[in-house]
Amino acid sequence: MEKYTFTITAEFDPEATSADDVGGAIDLLLDNALSSPGILDEHGDPTIREVDGTLTEMLRKPDTDDAHYILREVYKFMGVPLPGFLE
Repeated sequence: MEKYTFTITAEFDPEATSADDVGGAIDLLLDNALSSPGILDEHGDPTIREVDGTLTEMLRKPDTDDAHYILREVYKFMGVPLPGFLE
């Protein structure tokens, strides 16, 4: 089984909406699409995992070193062992 990580880039007018609102809309769109029964059956029914929380939420979590916290979360999401400097 292979694993790929896809990213979504969204361009928006910050005077009309916020990054959090656009992210929420994209989350809702993906939730609705992926909850459709059989939507991925013809592609071998791959497992789709979501990141727990948005980058904005991760940045708001208290941590003495935000960069290391974010890197640890990325490694955990990818299922890759943490390098020593992040433990």
